[in-house]
Amino acid sequence: MPEVSVSSLDPRHQKLVENARVALERGNFDYALEVTAQVLKAAPGCLPVRKLQRIAQLRQVKGRGGFMAKMSSGLSMAPFRFGGGKNDPAKLLESVESLLAKDPTNVPALKLLAEAAQGLGLLETAAFALEAVRELEPANRTNLLALGEAWLAAGKATEALKIADDMLAARPVDAEAQALMRKASVAQTVVQNKWDASSNYREKLRDEAASVSLEQSAKVVIADSMTQRLLDEALARAAKEPANLNHYRTVAQLCRQAGDLEQALVWVRKARQQPAGGSDAALEKQESELAAAVIANATSTFSLFPGSLAATWGYRREMSGQGRWIAPLIIPSLIGSLVGTLLVVTQPEKIFQQMVPWLILAASALFLLQPAITKWTGIGQPHAQPSRSTLIGIIGFQFLIALYGGYFGAGIGI
Repeated sequence: MPEVSVSSLDPRHQKLVENARVALERGNFDYALEVTAQVLKAAPGCLPVRKLQRIAQLRQVKGRGGFMAKMSSGLSMAPFRFGGGKNDPAKLLESVESLLAKDPTNVPALKLLAEAAQGLGLLETAAFALEAVRELEPANRTNLLALGEAWLAAGKATEALKIADDMLAARPVDAEAQALMRKASVAQTVVQNKWDASSNYREKLRDEAASVSLEQSAKVVIADSMTQRLLDEALARAAKEPANLNHYRTVAQLCRQAGDLEQALVWVRKARQQPAGGSDAALEKQESELAAAVIANATSTFSLFPGSLAATWGYRREMSGQGRWIAPLIIPSLIGSLVGTLLVVTQPEKIFQQMVPWLILAASALFLLQPAITKWTGIGQPHAQPSRSTLIGIIGFQFLIALYGGYFGAGIGI
């Protein structure tokens, strides 16, 4: 069942709608409700008329007082609490309309209106019903999430973004609200690039691999930009209210989410320095966990040092007479390992986490190809004095090995 505009109604119904508007302005709510009910019976998907009807219902209840209406609607809701009418969306819609006519502030009835509308394919009407619930229960998180999803289903990504924004303003680390923000942002990007909302990337791009890459990169960029925006807002709140521990917790959580463990630890320690934070057990535990993670990153490479010394001692006989090679290779080794270590310390943890799979893949590939490389390069076989260009290549390669060792280290013996 499609949603329709007033202009698409037959002329007789259009005239009735105009009469209902005039009656509403004059305070004749009974007539406005009678007319809108008549039009909605013929065209349930006419959302402007349903909105007009709700305005008349709310004004009528405000004028009469809603206590008796709430009592009667509560009794009338009983069959629906046991599933009555849910298998037939059209029948459910008709029954719910009668409930809302008695009490338009009936939240369960509004939720059933959304359910019936979704069953009939009236997606904007479903969002309208959940928006009405929001007006009555603005802090109802479950309804806000449902409302955001309803706006997405109706193709209104901007409205879904507003819902996600409001939820994240109240609770910046709400994972479900962040997920809603990502989905809404991707949907808005599709609309802004004038892609057909009824199809997906794969139908619009010839290369399926390019489609998947675009989809995933959009999600990553959106997630990163959203995290940074939330972090900026949290930092501003922390500067404005330095005694509020919740702001410190939020900043630390967002830094951790962004992969910056060092900054997360800094903010947890700032929180611990506050009068109320010194005795906070949760902050103490978080500080210990973050400190351990930072130390683990910094010491992973250093822990390989004794093994390297032992390997050097084990190959002392093979190194005999190779003094002319030691000096040229020590310098790039020291510089490379220092650069690698500085990259680990100064770059965000997230970059390191993204690099790990590729570094492990490279180490595994070298391990598998080691026999072929040994044969190709003639390692262990007599050979002539290397040329200047070959020597430069060897020194450069040694720098890369040292850089890898300082940054990651796993499999460096390969």
